[in-house]
Amino acid sequence: MREKDATMRPFTNPLRRKLKAGAETFGLWATMESATVTEVAAELGIDWVCVDMEHGSLGFRDVVDHLRAARGSDLAVIVRVPTASVDTIKRALDLGAHCVLLPLIRSGAELEEAFLHARYPTAGKRGLGHERALRWGLAIESYVAAADAETMVIPVIETKEASAGIADILAVPGLEA
Repeated sequence: MREKDATMRPFTNPLRRKLKAGAETFGLWATMESATVTEVAAELGIDWVCVDMEHGSLGFRDVVDHLRAARGSDLAVIVRVPTASVDTIKRALDLGAHCVLLPLIRSGAELEEAFLHARYPTAGKRGLGHERALRWGLAIESYVAAADAETMVIPVIETKEASAGIADILAVPGLEA
């Protein structure tokens, strides 16, 4: 099947664009399964919503609902994955998240590994799935071409070990927030 980019908006990250422009951004934390929270955020013109899978009961099905509520808006969806592992990172991105927030990063090596899971070859080792992000296979070429540059990967520095190794974390290539 040929790609139908003429009728589809390409994958872009509205938060990245705003941050690059030096704009102040506002967001909210979604800890409830109701995607109405994200729908209201989009209507209010909020810049981002973070769907928190690390704490509480939210799962990938809830992430999909929040992503659907944001679709067609200028709202970026950040997913705080429960762990910085290959399965959580790639699933959140395959579902169409603009950003993954990585909890409990303790070292530069852990962050480097997480970046590999979030980037396609040759920059990483993310696999190619035909999920929502690729519009069920209809936007493979355009998504893969844009994903590495548009997707944000943000570590959360929240442990004594990470604070002690902050220089190594900050030295990881590609770190931007």
